[in-house]
Amino acid sequence: MSPAAKNAALDLGRWLGRIHDLDSHLQIPMRRYPEILGRSGQRIYDQFKARSAGTEIEAILDPDGDEVVATPESIWKTKGPLAPGAGSVDGRLAVLDMMGIDRQLVFPQVMVCWPAWGQGDDALATMRDYNDFCAQWVREARGRLRPVGLLNMRDLDVACAEAERSIANGVRAFLFPDGSPPGGLSPADPALDRLWALLAESNACGLLHVGGHVGYTRHHTWGQTELLSSGGAGAGESVTPHMLVTLHQAPENYLAAMVMGGVFERHETLRFGCIEQGASWVGPMAVRMDTTFEMGLAKKAREACSLMPSEYLQRNFRATPFVTEDIGAMIERFGLDEIYCFSTDFPHPEGGRDPLQRMTASVAPHGEAVLERFLVGNAELLVPE
Repeated sequence: MSPAAKNAALDLGRWLGRIHDLDSHLQIPMRRYPEILGRSGQRIYDQFKARSAGTEIEAILDPDGDEVVATPESIWKTKGPLAPGAGSVDGRLAVLDMMGIDRQLVFPQVMVCWPAWGQGDDALATMRDYNDFCAQWVREARGRLRPVGLLNMRDLDVACAEAERSIANGVRAFLFPDGSPPGGLSPADPALDRLWALLAESNACGLLHVGGHVGYTRHHTWGQTELLSSGGAGAGESVTPHMLVTLHQAPENYLAAMVMGGVFERHETLRFGCIEQGASWVGPMAVRMDTTFEMGLAKKAREACSLMPSEYLQRNFRATPFVTEDIGAMIERFGLDEIYCFSTDFPHPEGGRDPLQRMTASVAPHGEAVLERFLVGNAELLVPE
């Protein structure tokens, strides 16, 4: 492909209005959390102010002002709580129309996740309050916005009960912390089968997302040097070079346990995804798992499973590459084009200001069928009709 062709903007007209976006966020000014989550929101806001008053994080997450007007420029270039549609259903739907997006997953801020995944009654109240908020967005968005609920996995009975309650209210996606074992067990432990079965039978999906990896390494000193810790605040989380290079380790560990432990064999229709943790690791992981499956030490797993590990990934799993990753090269080397899905990370800055053109540029040389899967078809596993 010539340099001119490589740099030319792709005509994506045939996909506009049908694209699925598997990564976006609710992002309202922190002072509004008491308004949307009541007492749980007040606790979140009080903790935020105690830790962040006068810092860069406070300026990013609790700015003065209102959402800007949606324009073809502002929907891609304005980031944070002041972005158009950052924290309102009607505003977000208007933004989707301008972006050419049909359906979108909407993740919570980590400022909500961490309290909801904590210990005690306050944590469980935060989980339930946020899931009720998600159910409200589901009703108002008429299926186009898919807010991602939270499950506190410290107690499996609590997690299953909350998943069942939230599913009854319309929530169809749940975020799992991958930095710690669910219920203190392997994700492949049969004790979790009732939860995986509940998700599978309800066409709901389980998701891993950056932020949930916290706690995966028992010691926190690996990246604590001047060069490794330099970075920025991102959308509120601490983003460092060491974090970006290693954050795939937690989801890879979690997913390997599920695949090699037969979860997707026992639950053929279980839908699972890894969001905003890159995807360049998926191909090498698939190779390692397939190779291991052929070894004698994996005999029990091989006998229990009817597919190769890479085939379970193709059937049951989806991942969103970073805007900086060469998706076309990943497909050329490892195949697995059934797995990769488009995302904007709206309204976070990490998604970039031109994700559609940047991400499709490397996919397009593989043909329209692959581009169709990347923009539309693959994501339907996680955002079904």
